[in-house]
Amino acid sequence: MNRVPQDRSRTVSVLESLPDPDWPAIARADAPVNASHLSYPVRVRDAVPGGAISLPGLADICQEAAARNAAGFGQGLTETMARGAVWVMSRMRLAVRRYPRLGETVTVDTWPAGLERRGALRVYRLGVADEPVIGAAISVWSLFDLATRRPVAAIEAVLGDVATGPCLLPVPPTVPPTVPASPGGAARERAYPVHPAQIDVYGHVNHTHLIAWCLGENAGADGVAASPLCPRDMVIGFRAEARPDDTVVARRDAGHPNAERGGRVGSALTAGADGREIARAVAWYGSAAQ
Repeated sequence: MNRVPQDRSRTVSVLESLPDPDWPAIARADAPVNASHLSYPVRVRDAVPGGAISLPGLADICQEAAARNAAGFGQGLTETMARGAVWVMSRMRLAVRRYPRLGETVTVDTWPAGLERRGALRVYRLGVADEPVIGAAISVWSLFDLATRRPVAAIEAVLGDVATGPCLLPVPPTVPPTVPASPGGAARERAYPVHPAQIDVYGHVNHTHLIAWCLGENAGADGVAASPLCPRDMVIGFRAEARPDDTVVARRDAGHPNAERGGRVGSALTAGADGREIARAVAWYGSAAQ
């Protein structure tokens, strides 16, 4: 697999802005031979008040599409778990032009897009009928040993000559600390006990719930006028597992309004018992239509 360079200068400045997606280029990009083209209806459970799908709902669609596509070249759930390993998402960016609504069916084209350091890149092109591109996403995946819960180093050897396609978005940057460490310094904080229904096949809280917890606290932040679950762009970094007995503490900053670009809000998830950092995220609100 080819390696994709990361612009490390974006790591420090990610809180300020990200370059807008090149939507025409995303629409023109040719999918590789091992890409999948899949369709998923907008479900009632994924819609926010008003009928638009939420960003966690789109992330769930991406997750399902990724699993089906990876199975096509021997890296699916069944195959990797049989080898004592599992693919775990470490970072993701999701950018949305328009949120699909109840009654619409979301199409997703997904394919592997190369390697970045110790992670495998995957991209997603989201559309609906008569509107082939309503969003795009890119994720970075690490291969973990199921027994030790530690990363497997030889990711390049594992993936071998798997075909790759174009990278639709830049490699998502590492999210720096976004919220004051002291609870008193954060604008908002809430604790969420982990529910058994949130534990996935790997024995930890599924990342779609972590995305929802990060976004859910953004209501009322400066610059967040629409649903907190429907930003126009988001970058999230997953730093540790949320376990079955955890209570996850979600914090967000006060928000950073921008009249031209919409608001920006940073958030973080930690484990209440030991302060273990679970996730960091930045979301931008503004021009995505609902």
